[in-house]
Amino acid sequence: MTFAILRTVKEHIMERHGDQIEVTEREASNIPRATHNVRIVLAASLLLAIVVMSLAWIIPALS
Repeated sequence: MTFAILRTVKEHIMERHGDQIEVTEREASNIPRATHNVRIVLAASLLLAIVVMSLAWIIPALS
């Protein structure tokens, strides 16, 4: 159900014609749809972890 919502109008659902199954290029390839979003989340998480750990080290060192 979720896949049907995410697909574009041009794409078709897998169709079966006897023993033959027709799939679109996107269905046949195993490429993730939103790789750049994962990179952004990972980069932001890394930056946040560095800031928090730095503050945890710097603040006690000042007193």
